[in-house]
Amino acid sequence: MPLRVLRTDEGQAFVCDEGESFNVEASFYDASGTLIDLATVTTLEATLYNRTTDAAINSRLDQDVKNTNGGTISSSVLTLRLDALDNVIVVSGSTGDVEYHVIKITATYSDGTTTRTKITEKEFGVRQIAAPA
Repeated sequence: MPLRVLRTDEGQAFVCDEGESFNVEASFYDASGTLIDLATVTTLEATLYNRTTDAAINSRLDQDVKNTNGGTISSSVLTLRLDALDNVIVVSGSTGDVEYHVIKITATYSDGTTTRTKITEKEFGVRQIAAPA
């Protein structure tokens, strides 16, 4: 599945300031395009990393987010809260610079016959607001 860039309501690429928090929503569809009932999902894991360095951020490396660690499931939608420590600058730059992070969410579910895995990745920017110390 291709990487999707988070967008604002106006269609602009989403950029938050370092230290901000926001929610990411994800829905998963099977091969036929049918929305997967998240009640059939056995695991939901999130990995958050810096796009340039591939370094994991805030210990979010295959972290369980099925109704824990900031993840909430409702009406077949996962809402994952990314907190201030998730939106830190990894590669020091200058005030106003934007670095890109990726949130990868992996769902393992049963289609009634076999166990399946779906992955979605979303990219967003984090703007450095303070000069490095």
